[in-house]
Amino acid sequence: MALLNWVRGKLHIRAIQVPARLDRVLRYGRYVLLTLILFQTIASVQLWFGNYDPYKTIFGLDWLFNFNLATSWITYLLALIVLTASLFVERAWCRYACPLGGAISLLGKASLLRIRRTEDACKSCAICDKPCPVKLNVSTAKTISSDCIGCLACVDSCPRPGALEATLAPVWLDSLRSRLHRTHTTAQEVSHAR
Repeated sequence: MALLNWVRGKLHIRAIQVPARLDRVLRYGRYVLLTLILFQTIASVQLWFGNYDPYKTIFGLDWLFNFNLATSWITYLLALIVLTASLFVERAWCRYACPLGGAISLLGKASLLRIRRTEDACKSCAICDKPCPVKLNVSTAKTISSDCIGCLACVDSCPRPGALEATLAPVWLDSLRSRLHRTHTTAQEVSHAR
């Protein structure tokens, strides 16, 4: 997809910036497609999406050596739609339709590695937002979303030491710590009241 960014630059095509609210809604497309693929695969007892996968179509090069428009026109059409969309919207397939991205995002919620932003160290320059290939708002998040692919480009670009760090502490551990702290605080208040 970096090649499409290069082509867009050479052709002087401006990338379409998807509004934040629409972006959040469109990202659910990955989960819808993942659910559909899983359902169809289980129902048909064969990998249903394998024949239509645009990524496999483009990079498998079967279209180059075994081109057959009569039987594979849907596959070629899907690949063309993905390439065209990605020419105008950066990483359109990855951000809005890739079922693998949906599965990785779901697994990311349990990930041990998490990028965290320390508000005290951050100067809110938003430099870290620019290199993010998935267009996450790193500069305003306390903990980076599970949509993060872990490339660490935001951490590398941050000019402030300690403002962005990759840590081995999953998000669910934060809520567990918070609950334990509240329980401990409540228990102390009860014992002091006696």
